[in-house]
Amino acid sequence: MAIGAVSEERLPWNDSLNISQPAMKHIWIITLFGLVSCHRPSLTELPQQGSAMQGRIIVSGFEPFDGRRRNASYQIAQLVAKAGTGRDITVLEVPVHWGAPEKALASQKARPWTLWLAFGEGTNIFQIETVANNRRINTEDNNDQKPSQAQMIKGAPEKLTSLFPAAALCDALVKRGLPVRVSVEAGNYLCEEMLFNLLHSQAEVPGPAPVVLFIHTPVLGAKVKMPDGSERLMNEDLLGKFAAAILPAIEESLLNSVEP
Repeated sequence: MAIGAVSEERLPWNDSLNISQPAMKHIWIITLFGLVSCHRPSLTELPQQGSAMQGRIIVSGFEPFDGRRRNASYQIAQLVAKAGTGRDITVLEVPVHWGAPEKALASQKARPWTLWLAFGEGTNIFQIETVANNRRINTEDNNDQKPSQAQMIKGAPEKLTSLFPAAALCDALVKRGLPVRVSVEAGNYLCEEMLFNLLHSQAEVPGPAPVVLFIHTPVLGAKVKMPDGSERLMNEDLLGKFAAAILPAIEESLLNSVEP
């Protein structure tokens, strides 16, 4: 696909889909969903500055769930693609089905990517998630199915932690007037499953270390507390403002977060 092209996919999962993944290397993950103010995590290494933004970018959101007709996560994914003029962007709508995050990663393994920006929905602020636990809540998905196993990935670690500079990203977005904080608890449902699968793929993505981003958005219509202390309703305008800011903020956070 030519640079500057945007492709959009709704993923019709088939239970027989081969989800095995090839041997790969590092992934870096940012997430937005949580309950902690901005703070600086410890870093051991960072992706090469700028390289994450030069290749294929995948932006994913989830289909509607919990009786809602729309999902802000997929809407903002589409807006990010529109804001990313001149970039090679693939947009995915991920089903709210147990196991769907693993299949989402498998569906994109044929063509290399350098940034995966994954969105989820359900908080009252944009939140950067830094920890994913290998556990599932015993609740139904959109297929009315409960998880077949308690762990997201059998044999995987109980907990995975991102090394991406979440605090720097948080600061960059707050300076742009956006309500953002950092978290260590992703919720046990499909958002955490997406995050865990991305973190677990750290050794499985070919080529230079890519950046992976998981962004959780407030539900449309929810009250959101802004950085200046005021409250406003979550709407398409605020989604659009965040969508326009996120890619530049990622670049800025990578540039400013290398520790001496």
